[in-house]
Amino acid sequence: MSQYAIIATSYWTATFCEGAARIIIPLYFASLGINATKIAILFVIFELCGLVTNLSAGFFINRFGYRYAFLLSLILHSFASWGYLCIGYGPIWITIILINSLRGTRGVAKELIKTTSASYLRHLPKKKHAANILIGGKDSTKGIGLLVGSMLITYLSFKASFFLLGLITTIMFILSYKHVADFREMQHTSFKGFFNISKRIVILALLRGILYSGRDLWLVIALPIYLKTAAVNNAQIGFILASGLIVFGVIQPLTSVFIKSKWTFGRRYLKRKWTYEMTVFPSMIGVAAIPLLFSILPHHLLITLLCVMGYNIFAGIATTPHNFLHIKFARRNRTAIDISFYKSISLFGKIVALFLSGIIYDQFGIMGCLYTASGSLIIGTIMAYYYYGCDGRS
Repeated sequence: MSQYAIIATSYWTATFCEGAARIIIPLYFASLGINATKIAILFVIFELCGLVTNLSAGFFINRFGYRYAFLLSLILHSFASWGYLCIGYGPIWITIILINSLRGTRGVAKELIKTTSASYLRHLPKKKHAANILIGGKDSTKGIGLLVGSMLITYLSFKASFFLLGLITTIMFILSYKHVADFREMQHTSFKGFFNISKRIVILALLRGILYSGRDLWLVIALPIYLKTAAVNNAQIGFILASGLIVFGVIQPLTSVFIKSKWTFGRRYLKRKWTYEMTVFPSMIGVAAIPLLFSILPHHLLITLLCVMGYNIFAGIATTPHNFLHIKFARRNRTAIDISFYKSISLFGKIVALFLSGIIYDQFGIMGCLYTASGSLIIGTIMAYYYYGCDGRS
């Protein structure tokens, strides 16, 4: 089994379980009558722990190697699922602490495996479109996880669902322990040099954070709860969200192929190869329009499905240059550190969006979330034009 295959399979498996947990938790707690703001706090804790992980993961990987970090992430994913079997025993305050701890553990595991997997790519033999296949496959498996998670919580109990998720990541840990190799950074970075981040990594990360916020302001918490209150069943909600994420994952490698292909007719070029930098600005233009469009259309199930899929198509196109550029911009002698900073900065947009989404939904409903998401994406489009324009110069 090749290193790329074992890393990709483990990464996608962990992401599948994360996607399943992402839909099981809001649907389960919404069914208990817990409001959107309180559910959003669970997701904020999840992302905050991921942020702290990213700030430390690069340093950890730089000092101790890739293998330890990769295996640790799979152990934590397993623990974050198995732990839900203890829910419901003892006083309510113990249950609250345990739930928040498990969400935090999943956040640590998610970011640790993302950073390590991306860092591995920098050192493995180069494969065409490898970054977009890895990350696009991750998004598709998360979508499948959403669908499967909605089915699990419909037909199985809350604890049985997480028992199965823990079993899957435990199996992948055993396989990875036997097959995954280790890599070491070429030099140990000092604490002072740790914060020496290049400007182009920072700008790219800020734009990715805005893309995250445009999605998380309405798709992660607000839309599932909105559909739940509209008497849409769990399986239908899971199908809608999963369809969007699967499309999001598939569109990324396809966009990568389109960007790097050249089309000729005889001796005439119909399209030359583009650089990824050239596509950062134009790829963001269509993303902001979908939340606005959804806000003015009737929210029938078919229209909701089409808008979610349409949004993820444009978001997949906009994300494609990021998948390649954040690895390209990472310096080879401190790959893990640069990638961890990119992910840390971009996570701020996700954390703020998740926190606001619960408050905005409780105060202004789904429409407030849609307008805020669209406004965020318009700001990102203007910023992308300023730094990249159509020629890709930053």
